[in-house]
Amino acid sequence: TFLLARAGHCPVIYAGVGGTEVIRPGGLGLGMAEGRVFEDSTEEQVLRLHDGDVFVMYTDGITEARNSTGEEYGFDRLVEIISQSREMSADEIKIRILDAVRTFVGTGTYMDDMTLVVVKWLRQQAHSQLASMSPTPGVRKQKETRE
Repeated sequence: TFLLARAGHCPVIYAGVGGTEVIRPGGLGLGMAEGRVFEDSTEEQVLRLHDGDVFVMYTDGITEARNSTGEEYGFDRLVEIISQSREMSADEIKIRILDAVRTFVGTGTYMDDMTLVVVKWLRQQAHSQLASMSPTPGVRKQKETRE
């Protein structure tokens, strides 16, 4: 499963077998309120992961990148390229997004920082890799507790 809480950041774009969707749990921006107000407004969303699911997290520097005429790259272009790239590896999706933004901007300018995280769930590969790994020396294994 994937647990997501939002604190004012851009929505996560999720691409799975059933299509591409925007995940936008409720929540105030981090630092906008304290204590109970922040806690009460923060919504957590749980997603069941399937092999090949893709999550893209990004800052608005990606969607607000402008070309030489001042047009923004925009959210729709980002969603479209993720939908078209879902079968690729996480690294290939990242490269494709950044190349598309660079091509769109051309001689325009970047007005903000750009952060992009692409996560692809590979259940079968993850299990086999974990089974073959040994603990790192000096690192204690944490015990899972159930309440």
